[in-house]
Amino acid sequence: MCDDPAVSDLVTRARDGDQQAWDALVERHAPLIWSICRRYRLGGADAEDAAQAVWLRLVDHNSAPFSCVEIQHHRQRRVGDLRGIGPRAG
Repeated sequence: MCDDPAVSDLVTRARDGDQQAWDALVERHAPLIWSICRRYRLGGADAEDAAQAVWLRLVDHNSAPFSCVEIQHHRQRRVGDLRGIGPRAG
């Protein structure tokens, strides 16, 4: 799964339904996901779609009991955090 025991623990706890563990995973890894989207020069809706796809894939892969509404909430919060970084392409 991962060489970092802290991340492995978070993933296991999130899979078991721990909302705080899911929040911690999002906080920890959302910046990386967004930087990859920006590296591929994805702008606006494309970057948001790609980031959302990553989180949905994680949920699907781990069979975590999180709803799309909860994922959307996290995604919107992250997008709001990124709005002040620079101009939006596209």
